Amino acid sequence: MPTITFLCYGNICRSPFAEFLARQMAVSSGLTSFSFTSAGVGATAGTPCPKPAILAGGRFGVDLTPHRAKHVQGMPFEPEDLLIAMDRYVFGKLAQDLSGRLDDVRGPGNAALRLMLQDLPSSGEPGPVILDVPDPMGMGLDAYLSCYKLLVDSVTGLLDRLAKER
Repeated sequence: MPTITFLCYGNICRSPFAEFLARQMAVSSGLTSFSFTSAGVGATAGTPCPKPAILAGGRFGVDLTPHRAKHVQGMPFEPEDLLIAMDRYVFGKLAQDLSGRLDDVRGPGNAALRLMLQDLPSSGEPGPVILDVPDPMGMGLDAYLSCYKLLVDSVTGLLDRLAKER
């Protein structure tokens, strides 16, 4: 079963929310052909989510209290897995060759490596290209709520695409 791994820096704000949300949405929609996890490129293993992350997650029906951070180093990845980086910094930490197209860059275990917002459909209105999910760490609750709203939209789009591909 392919695993989708959401990656951020510390694995205590963005990636665990995306993981827990994707798992909940996949179960409720019957998309059981994937498993979901998360990790961080700079994570301190065992660190819990900060209080604002837990509060914001709760507002979206996602309970982050059981989550403990994991570092990406040493995690097993297979070629059929999908790694999704929350921002270009995390992507760059994992990428072996950034000179190619985003679709051509591979992650550990030769797994596909994408940016979270890379495929997010735009509203059709011209504007700046957004590739990074802003890190709310150290900011107030509103920053977490804004970040998580963006992740809800992106995870919904991701699961819709996965359902159509299966």
